[in-house]
This record gives sequence, C-alpha cells and structure tokens, in this order.
Amino acid sequence: MTPTAQLKSITAIILAGGLSRRMGSDKALVELRGQSLLHRMTHRLNPHVAEVMVVTRDRIWEADLPVRWIFDAPGRSDTWGAIVTGLEATRTDYAFVCAVDMPGLHLPLVGYLVDRFLQGNADATVPEGPKGIEPLHAVYHRRCWSVLDIAHAQGQRRLQELDRFLQIDRVPILALQDAGVWVDWALGNANTPAELSALDAQLPAEKSARISPQIRSDKSESAEPCGGPGE
Repeated sequence: MTPTAQLKSITAIILAGGLSRRMGSDKALVELRGQSLLHRMTHRLNPHVAEVMVVTRDRIWEADLPVRWIFDAPGRSDTWGAIVTGLEATRTDYAFVCAVDMPGLHLPLVGYLVDRFLQGNADATVPEGPKGIEPLHAVYHRRCWSVLDIAHAQGQRRLQELDRFLQIDRVPILALQDAGVWVDWALGNANTPAELSALDAQLPAEKSARISPQIRSDKSESAEPCGGPGE
C-alpha cells in the first residue's frame, strides 16, 4: 500500500504542546536517529500534504521548519483543546491529527485513513485497538472544531469519549494489518526515554535526512494565536 494522492488535499496537525514531564525534556526536541521528533514528523509529512501545522503552548523550537505555528488558545492547553485549536485554524476541509511523540508515523496508514474518511460521511476516521480508539492518529473534518469546542467549554477532556460528540468511523487494527500497515510501531507513542528506546528497536532501518531550511512562500514561520467562541 502506498500513500494516496488525496493527502495533498489535507492539513497535517502535529500536537507538540505537552509538558513532557515523564520524558524529562521537551518531546519535540528529543532526538531519534539523529533527528528531533518534531523534525522527523515534519520531514515525513511535509512533501505529501497541503500544509503542516504545529500546535504548541508558547514557543517555536525550530523556526526553519516549513510549518505554520499555532499557539494554544487561552484555556485550551490540554490535548482536547489543542485539537480544537488546530482544527479551527485549518485551511482545508479535513485534517490528519497526530502527536509529536509518535515517531513511527507511517504514510500508508495516513493514506488509508484519508481514503476511508473520504469514502464515508463520518466526522472522523479513527484507528481502534485493544486499548480503545487512537484519536491522536486520526482524520477529522474541520467542522468538528465547533462541536468539540463546546464540549471542551463544558469540561470535557477524555479523548476516549469522542464518540459522545462526533460520528466516528472506527478502523479496527486488524483491518489496518490486512491493508499492509505495521500498526505495532506506527501507532506507538513515547512518553519516557525507555519507551522511545523500545520504539527505536521496533522501527525499520531508514535513511537519515534533513529538511531544507527554505520556508514555502505560502507558509508563515510566525505563530498565530487561535481562539474560539466563548474564550
């Protein structure tokens, strides 16, 4: 299975605003195979999507990356709030949302999720495994932001309860495996140095590469605050 051409019509939203307490340092800057996690995710996504956005708390780590930086809106520094902020700022009709601590990002998986999303009419297409859904590696329609914003304002924070507010197309891991996606590492995340080392051991060999520091003319290197109604 290869990445789909439909990826060119989506925004990729990387959530990089976590406190990283268990990692001991900013996850976005932690290196794996010679690249920071943020650089690694950007490098994999940037050539294939319409735009890469990074949602972060209050700082820009690598200003030369070809991404649009978005700061968390007031009151939205949690993960649910970051999804709302990213979707609100998205310029495309739908977006792939992922966490910066998932270095096994597998483009065929992203392409599969996008294709499945476009073939249905759900609000979001989300992988589902034994532990539940994977909302931080999923495709969302931009319209979801307003519904999720209202839920957030009412105190909702549990991502496993997304289906209370959105129509979700759940994609079983078995379906992904049948489609040729190595989900064991593609959906793995690293909260600690030990977990990062374990993921590194699972990932296949690859060539190391760096992104050109040139910024695309249609992308801004300055961060944009983004607030929703009721903020």
